Amino acid sequence: MAASSGTAVRPVILGGDIGAYATARTFHETYGVRSVVLAGVETWAVTGSVAVDHRVVTGLSDPDLLVAAIRDVAAEAPGRTHIVLGSADWLVDALVTHREQLGDVVVPYAGPGAMAQVTDKGTFTALCRELGIPVPETVVLRAGDGPGAAAGLTFPVVVKAASTTAYHAVSFAGKKKVDRADDVSELGEVLSRIAAAGFGGDLLVQELVPGGDAEMAAVNLFFDATGCGGSRSSGGCCWRSTRPGRSGTPSPRSPASTPRPSTTPAGCWSTWDGAGSPTWTSSGTPATASTASSRSTPASAAAGTQ
Repeated sequence: MAASSGTAVRPVILGGDIGAYATARTFHETYGVRSVVLAGVETWAVTGSVAVDHRVVTGLSDPDLLVAAIRDVAAEAPGRTHIVLGSADWLVDALVTHREQLGDVVVPYAGPGAMAQVTDKGTFTALCRELGIPVPETVVLRAGDGPGAAAGLTFPVVVKAASTTAYHAVSFAGKKKVDRADDVSELGEVLSRIAAAGFGGDLLVQELVPGGDAEMAAVNLFFDATGCGGSRSSGGCCWRSTRPGRSGTPSPRSPASTPRPSTTPAGCWSTWDGAGSPTWTSSGTPATASTASSRSTPASAAAGTQ
């Protein structure tokens, strides 16, 4: 659905990964607009795309530079509504933290308290259990606790930081987004490396969910202010990234559905098992640009976070 370039929403997306491309493509296919993508380096995922105005901005991890870059983009088209999105947890966290400094732009995320509940993997896993949503067997610990703190889990297991924002700030040789351990000895080695790097935050040790790459999927759900859904975009995973910093992250995705345009009545997805299409219940109210996202693994572990 094409929109007037002078009045259409102008998306601004932070980060140049495949998630940024997927979001820009969704906006382009649905509304006929190009998204401004701000990334620290030129990346293959967005370079050359007709859906993207790709700009390299070094130092986005500096809050002052991030705020200035967004304000500069918004100043280019003062008559348009700018919606600012992050393609990584640490970028979303930065937007939520500095929302008031960004000027007249839309940051479609909840407040810090609600965001902490759903972006911290430990808190999110506990919330899923409370709601009866199946998750892999999980132990939350600190690296200094040692492998004995994960007693009771069945190997192999995976190890990942509860907060990807906090883990983003730590660098060390051999760092991975997700580590795998096939026995207690390997788990001890992983925890020792993380402890030696000085990371003191929570870690999740989870039993590995079996399954091929194609069993993973990515789903973006767009909600209005009432918490009801307005549109969605989703895709299946072709293969997982093998880069250490992206382990467990879906790489190129095949589109699985077409997003609903803004003229479609909003509604709530009353049921969804992580496969196929959610059940749509019309509420008769127009959709807005607020957004939330989730990822699904096989139905037996639909709430497993990556």
